[in-house]
Amino acid sequence: MVRHIIQHPDEIRNLTRRQFQEFSAELLERKGLRVKLGPVGRDGGVDIRAERDGDFGPELILVQCKHPDPGNKVKLDTIKLLHVEVITENATRGLVMTDSSFTRDALKQIEALKYRMAGVDGVKIQQWLEALSTGAPGADWRP
Repeated sequence: MVRHIIQHPDEIRNLTRRQFQEFSAELLERKGLRVKLGPVGRDGGVDIRAERDGDFGPELILVQCKHPDPGNKVKLDTIKLLHVEVITENATRGLVMTDSSFTRDALKQIEALKYRMAGVDGVKIQQWLEALSTGAPGADWRP
């Protein structure tokens, strides 16, 4: 799916929510993480569990994927909910991936929790896709 979106970047908006989760999981796999896609439906705020062996031991990244309707942004509540899951599961960090953007309050919360939370918006996803298509150094990203 990533290969198709690399060739047709505008088609990311045509994905279903589940397809966006699958796309995000594949993208994270290409970034070197071992991923497990969660169940369809109520997932408790975690769509993907991504693991890797870090320099200082194993890492668990809980990922929430947001594929909102055009014009809608990821809100503060999404960040707060995922942060609770990160704490509850004693994960290394939380990552919210969206093909949209974040509200100002959501960005402030991500910054305040920068050691445990991260956000990836549509602009960053497009940069990753460009890096993957050209083999540029940006493909080395780590969440």
